Amino acid sequence: MAVPGSGTLTLLALAQECYYGTYGSGTITGPIVLSDLISGGNSGGSGMVYPPINEQSPSHPDPSSISIPFSSFYNYDKNYNPTTYYSITLLFDINNPDDPVAACQSSFFLDLWIDTPDYLSATKLYSDDQGTYMTPGMYAQQYGRQRLVRGWDGMDFYFDGNC
Repeated sequence: MAVPGSGTLTLLALAQECYYGTYGSGTITGPIVLSDLISGGNSGGSGMVYPPINEQSPSHPDPSSISIPFSSFYNYDKNYNPTTYYSITLLFDINNPDDPVAACQSSFFLDLWIDTPDYLSATKLYSDDQGTYMTPGMYAQQYGRQRLVRGWDGMDFYFDGNC
């Protein structure tokens, strides 16, 4: 849950967002030092070690600023991820997950997600549109003149071939 866009902000709720990504909930050990919320760590004396501010969030405090008002946290989202996910249906053989031929001949369809609109140029394979990596195995395109089958090791593609 992101920091709201208006209203009164508290240091405790900001610390909860910065540490957990749950504005207004979560256990925080004091003291809370604003500079640690932004820069990360606890060199300012905070009772917890904070991750650095997520600078990909469209709204975030400027880590290089000397004076940081609470209002610079409005709409800050620790969990913001700018990745766009593209849906794709692929074939997968649950009985022979590492066999590219079995993947090409499978009738088991999976609705998955990739990080580009094109399967050949995709670098990641996800089980959902939240960035959860898919389990390793061979995955084949359902349609196409040159149907592509690719091996996925759980983090990266390692094999490209045709059905």
